[in-house]
Amino acid sequence: MLFFFFVCCFSFPFSSTHSVHDDRQSLLAFKNDITDDPHASMANWSPAVPLCNWTAVTCSRSQLDRVVSLDLRYMDLGGSISPFLGNLSFLRKLNLTGNALRGHIPSQLGRLFRLRELSLRYNLLEGNIPKELGSLTHLQQLVLAYNNLTGAIPTFLSNISSLTRLGLSGNKFIGNIPQELGLLNSLQLLFLSENELSGTIPTFWLNMVNLSSFFLRGNQLTGNIPNSIGNCSKLTNLDLSHNKLSGNIPVELGKLSLLERLFLHSNQLGSGSATTMPFLAALTNCSHLKVIKLHGNKLSGVLPLSIGKLSPNLSYLSLARNVIKGTIPPHIGNLSSLTFLDLSSNLLMVAFHL
Repeated sequence: MLFFFFVCCFSFPFSSTHSVHDDRQSLLAFKNDITDDPHASMANWSPAVPLCNWTAVTCSRSQLDRVVSLDLRYMDLGGSISPFLGNLSFLRKLNLTGNALRGHIPSQLGRLFRLRELSLRYNLLEGNIPKELGSLTHLQQLVLAYNNLTGAIPTFLSNISSLTRLGLSGNKFIGNIPQELGLLNSLQLLFLSENELSGTIPTFWLNMVNLSSFFLRGNQLTGNIPNSIGNCSKLTNLDLSHNKLSGNIPVELGKLSLLERLFLHSNQLGSGSATTMPFLAALTNCSHLKVIKLHGNKLSGVLPLSIGKLSPNLSYLSLARNVIKGTIPPHIGNLSSLTFLDLSSNLLMVAFHL
């Protein structure tokens, strides 16, 4: 009899049947794996309190006692993420951002086929992204940033074709950026900064028709910036800074008419070329540009007169620590919104007109 009881209890989380009490029991099992709740966020998680009145729990309007949202962000919770959460089959939103949760991401979360948002950023989670998450075909936001996740960025993420936001920054991912991410043609926000990614930037831009922000700061990427980036017509924020990129900055950036912020600083761009300034003239087509950071590269040649035709919204321009020569064009004075200009540590001269 004792053996039978053991089997019944531990088969429950993965049962295909569901009673009106299962969501309650699954959340109580989750609470049981929380070792620290300094703000008493789950103090009213009790059988004596109706499930839909529990803090951070939202129930379905049409399905009695079925949980559709669990939002415990920034509660400073300690412990681990219980696999029992995989039983919340009506769950559409799971947000555990800003806690101190440890351990692995449970593979059972891949059973939440109705899930639209999964946010676990700013925790202490480790290990690989479980392959079962590739089954969440309705997922729109997958945010796992700022944990201790390891391994390669999995290619199965391309199966989640509904993704609009993918946040993997601030982990320990290694290897190349998968070309398969280019299949995510609904993607709007892609955050891969502050990992240990290597290799070159993929040429998947032809399919990224909706991408507005792409962040790759602080990796170990080498090679050129692909010319095909010019096809990403909705891009407003591009951050490739703090890598080991080389070669010329592509003039195709001038096709990004909606671009607002361009961060290419702290690379080796311009290395091996006598003149690398044509891209500045091309950027005059980007009338929404507000910030351009190009310092700490190997850009050479002279500043074009067209620099004065950059966006009227430009407030920040940094070209410091390059090997730019010649004179500073007086046309730079046309940039009426400019509040920060740094051309230091170059080979520039100021021309005085008497």
